[in-house]
Amino acid sequence: MKFLYTIAELKTTNAPQFVDYSHWQGKVNGDKLRNNNIRGAIVKAGEVWMNVSGKPAIKDNLHDWNINELKRAGLITGSYYYWHPKAGASKQYNHYWEISKNFKIDFPPILDVEEFDGYNSANKVEVERQLLAMIWGIEKLFKRKPIIYTRSNLWGSMLGNPDWGKDYLFWFAQYNLRMDYPNSKISNNVIIWQYTDRLNIPGLTKIDGDYWLKDEQALKDVIGNSYQPPISPTPNPNPNIPPFEYVKLKVICSALLGRSQPIYINSTKAIYFKNGQILDIVQPVEIVLNSGINFIKVKIPNTEKIYWVSSSPSYVKKIV
Repeated sequence: MKFLYTIAELKTTNAPQFVDYSHWQGKVNGDKLRNNNIRGAIVKAGEVWMNVSGKPAIKDNLHDWNINELKRAGLITGSYYYWHPKAGASKQYNHYWEISKNFKIDFPPILDVEEFDGYNSANKVEVERQLLAMIWGIEKLFKRKPIIYTRSNLWGSMLGNPDWGKDYLFWFAQYNLRMDYPNSKISNNVIIWQYTDRLNIPGLTKIDGDYWLKDEQALKDVIGNSYQPPISPTPNPNPNIPPFEYVKLKVICSALLGRSQPIYINSTKAIYFKNGQILDIVQPVEIVLNSGINFIKVKIPNTEKIYWVSSSPSYVKKIV
């Protein structure tokens, strides 16, 4: 059996390293990742909870925060959707799109294919049918071919190693010192190897570690023109608060608290801070708490979005 890649070889060639996150690993810390030579991260977007009554479509509650933090730190961004063959393709690809559509994410959408909801190898035809429907929906909405995350044994046993797989790129999980999936149909299409779920980065919880398996030009080709690293990454003033984009903030509020003694007005007018910054009204928010001297925290009702706002022009966060 030919070993396609080994950890020792990839370390020697300084292959790009990535990590992947969901809410289970907590918030991304872009500075610590960058300082440990991690090029970027792929974060969970959501899934349909099959073991919950009503099968709700759940967005990962750290998705937005993690994507923004990666961008602030100048790292490559990616997101994945945890697929269920019994959840209905249209429900899932529409949910993935709703989570992703307002973000400029570098990697193409990634489809996590590892849960089969009780199907077994005798159900290959149905699993393949549902997966192709999911892929079709993603391509229609995102206008990009998805990358498929899976394990080599599952791709063979549950999908039967279909011929159409050669038209897609793959991210394989194989926790070992070598990756040795020999299948000639798609072996050249494997671009990312998840080699551990116990990567130890100082100051962070153990996370999944991944190697990019192709050259730098191939990485640029896959992420396209969406990734534009800053000349120098923006420093995060506090890792416990969300990152900021240096653009105008627009927010709507009946009363806003802050260190600059803002004028309290109703939700149909602009809010003027004493230092001259104007926050234009665009949609309702509610005050969650007064966080002290520099920032206030606002939450958009009926969503999971929470933003920190400062009266200082140096820290403004775009929310629309």
